[in-house]
Amino acid sequence: MPSPIDRRPLAWLALLALAGCAQWPASPPGTPPAPPPLTGPSPEPAVAAPPPAAAASSPALPSPAEAAQARLMAWQDKLRDLPAADVAREIARRDPPADAGTAVEAALALLQARTLAQAAGTPPNGELLRALALLEPVARAPSPWQTTARLLQARLAEQRKLEEQLVPLQQQLREQQRRIEQLAAQIEALRAIERSLGGTRPPATPPAPR
Repeated sequence: MPSPIDRRPLAWLALLALAGCAQWPASPPGTPPAPPPLTGPSPEPAVAAPPPAAAASSPALPSPAEAAQARLMAWQDKLRDLPAADVAREIARRDPPADAGTAVEAALALLQARTLAQAAGTPPNGELLRALALLEPVARAPSPWQTTARLLQARLAEQRKLEEQLVPLQQQLREQQRRIEQLAAQIEALRAIERSLGGTRPPATPPAPR
């Protein structure tokens, strides 16, 4: 008969077997045994594909309106440095205008020629009306220059209206200036007559002694 000391390992083995049965439930009858786990190398985790390389950022092309504005500003800068003779040649080169942009450039050149003529004391020669005639078709037709043409057309129309109102005032001023010159001439003539009479007047008789 084995001693109590000899039965201890058997008791521990029984407890371990019972614990294993409780942890892993038995397969139902008729279920085929599970295949043994593969012992080969585990598959490598899938590596995410790198994002496609970003295309080289190219500078955005300007819109037609922006290109028209840049062209107009460059043309204005050029006109400021041109003498009157060169401005006249630039106007002749753009007559008749080839497109809407050329028409706006010709209108600005006409205004610059008008400004230079006024600075030199030369009266206007219809530059304002010609500029308005060039801007009118551009302001009607849709194009990148339409907004600019409309703004210039409105500004020049207002300037023309003010100048037409100024014409009668200038005529009145010239008439008043003419009258002032006539009065000054009459006054000078009277002074001359007075001086001439003063030189031929007989000397005054001295009083008789008492």
